[in-house]
Amino acid sequence: MTEHVFSSEKIRQLQELLHQPKKIVITTHHKPDGDALGSSLGFLNVLAKAGHSIAVVVPSEFPSFLDWMNGSGDAIDFRKHPHKVKVVLKNAELLFCLDFNDPSRVEKMQAEITGLDIPMVLVDHHLDPKPGFCNIQFSYPAIGSTCELLVHLLVALNLDHHIDRNAAECFYAGIMTDTGSFRFNSVTAGTHRVIARLMEAGARNYFI
Repeated sequence: MTEHVFSSEKIRQLQELLHQPKKIVITTHHKPDGDALGSSLGFLNVLAKAGHSIAVVVPSEFPSFLDWMNGSGDAIDFRKHPHKVKVVLKNAELLFCLDFNDPSRVEKMQAEITGLDIPMVLVDHHLDPKPGFCNIQFSYPAIGSTCELLVHLLVALNLDHHIDRNAAECFYAGIMTDTGSFRFNSVTAGTHRVIARLMEAGARNYFI
């Protein structure tokens, strides 16, 4: 698979943050869709295999047809469990913000996110990320989904060997849904190379 070109300095900074096991929280936007939940849960599976303690928090519930994704039952809904989310965020050492470009997109959870005094990392494909929102930003609007972007990032971080079937199927679902089942003009040859990599890791396209 061709590796996407990232800033070597940003990759170095992120590798330093992930060098030792950490308490990491992953979050995404209000009303998570396939790409939002797929990137969050796929990344959860990878980072857990890399030895980190991971929690996924979501600002609101996600559609029931995404319940099959590995780790979906452990995602904490802020609307239903605000105190639990606050405790998880208070104890976090690192926060990943996936598939959104502005803290307002987490709606009522915004105050909890912006009030943190820990490193925050943005991985997103939407236009015009809010300046200064996160310490490290991987923003690439030319890429069709955050899941595709995240797979490239994992390759750059030398963490892609942790992509197993569980992670691969989450990433595959996110790419598929955000590209209209591979119909949109954001789909490139690189997209299909990522899909091939995910299928090699065990992703069952017929199941997804």
